Amino acid sequence: MDENLGSYRLKLEVQNLNLLQPHIIKSLQALLVGYPVWQIMFRVAVLGKENAWPAMGVIIHDDEIIDDLQREFLPEAFRNIVYESSKRLVDPFKRT
Repeated sequence: MDENLGSYRLKLEVQNLNLLQPHIIKSLQALLVGYPVWQIMFRVAVLGKENAWPAMGVIIHDDEIIDDLQREFLPEAFRNIVYESSKRLVDPFKRT
């Protein structure tokens, strides 16, 4: 499912976790070069996990990637994904 949330933001719900692979995210980022006001929001939305997993995803800008994946909920094969030059989204209200 995709949704246009305005003229500068595209939100994609990802059910296939393989789409979170770094080379795919980097390819999407390349599409934004020259469009600094645009962003692509990748939200993880795996069927059957809606109530078990927290909201999480990746936000892609032309010059940065914001990583908000909650890896402890992902299958083992996806817990070590690293996006080059990414920032982790930090929630100051989240208890550790």
